[in-house]
Amino acid sequence: MVFQSMSSIVAGLIIGFIFSWELSLLIVAIAPLMVISGFIEMRIVMGVSQNDKEALNAAGKVIVLKHWVWACNVTEGKGTKDKM
Repeated sequence: MVFQSMSSIVAGLIIGFIFSWELSLLIVAIAPLMVISGFIEMRIVMGVSQNDKEALNAAGKVIVLKHWVWACNVTEGKGTKDKM
């Protein structure tokens, strides 16, 4: 996959330099900025994803504990099942 991407980039640059070297030069100058911004975006998305995973895990524990408490109350004859 990486080889295919790299070969596409190289082929595109060669074709670009043949037909419009000014535009190709501009793209070569801007490409590192695009790579850096993509890396920063990936890091931000991974961080948000980790926070969402932790929040979902905590919510799941709360639901399990609620059902456990309900089950204990029902077995002792003290509670009734509430609607969720």
